[in-house]
Amino acid sequence: MSYYSSQYNIPTIPERIIAVLSYITSGIVGIIWLLIGALVKSNLKPFLKYHIMQSIFLMLLYYLIAHLLIFILNILAYVPFFNAIISTLNFFLNISLVHIGPFHMSIINIFIFLFIIYLSIGTLKGKYVYVPWVSNVIKGNIF
Repeated sequence: MSYYSSQYNIPTIPERIIAVLSYITSGIVGIIWLLIGALVKSNLKPFLKYHIMQSIFLMLLYYLIAHLLIFILNILAYVPFFNAIISTLNFFLNISLVHIGPFHMSIINIFIFLFIIYLSIGTLKGKYVYVPWVSNVIKGNIF
């Protein structure tokens, strides 16, 4: 009996691809898939629901942190000593390190790109990719 239950819990290739596309598109494919599922009135499998919700949560968290950081740095830019530090830090974090055709990647862009690759590879393997704190929030609210 356990053989059959573990066999049915293995995510299919289309589920894995949808989960990867959800990470790559910052949750947009996941939102569309959730809307299609709601219109058809079908339940998502736990694997797909986990990765879609995690990709949406990561996107919202990224934008929230980015805008909060911009707000704080704009306020600190008026303080003379912090202005020099913030300008230097901003320069070094956003300087273009990798040039691939028209694409230029800074340290922050490279980190985000590698993080998305990590999430995508784990998802393609059919695993529940763990991101500290975020995965705990998702598991607590879905399962």
